[in-house]
Amino acid sequence: MTEPDLHEPFVDVCLRITCPHCRCDEQDDYEALDADEVHVLRCSGCGERFHLLIAQCPSCTDESAITWPGAPTPDEIRGARCSHCKSRVCADDQNFDDMGWPR
Repeated sequence: MTEPDLHEPFVDVCLRITCPHCRCDEQDDYEALDADEVHVLRCSGCGERFHLLIAQCPSCTDESAITWPGAPTPDEIRGARCSHCKSRVCADDQNFDDMGWPR
């Protein structure tokens, strides 16, 4: 068994959620929120409500937490980008339809 390299940077595996109002950054340690569903949350920093979408990128397969200060429109959801590779998380209309969102 090999010893871990203590000089390697720590890789954060938790999903990070950033408030679109105050940029307060929190992590979702428990990953209790469903993906491909828009959630309404309240920021622990500023107390404002915001909308969150957790989406798995069809290109790199990483999950991204995408936030809006208000309820996102279908066009805003279609334009959402992966925080890792910057690809659209709804790469095509079929992917958007599979998520169950209206056009």
